[in-house]
Amino acid sequence: MPKLTRDLIQGIKLTMNFREHNPPHFHTAYGEHEVALRFDGSIEAGSLPQAKLKIVMEWASLNQAALAARWELASSGRNFTTID
Repeated sequence: MPKLTRDLIQGIKLTMNFREHNPPHFHTAYGEHEVALRFDGSIEAGSLPQAKLKIVMEWASLNQAALAARWELASSGRNFTTID
């Protein structure tokens, strides 16, 4: 899975799959926890500690346009750059 960020956000890994199914979402991992989050902040699957989930949701809120752009590329199998 390609990384969405270069550096981990407080130990949280953020990724997006190529040729992924709708609705648009990205994946997070923190320790043994994994969650798929839709761009609107709703949880598609999995769980994450509440404090880490709050950080990821804030990051996603600030990066809506960048996430949407990467989704368009990834969903068609094209590479994308990380979000700084």
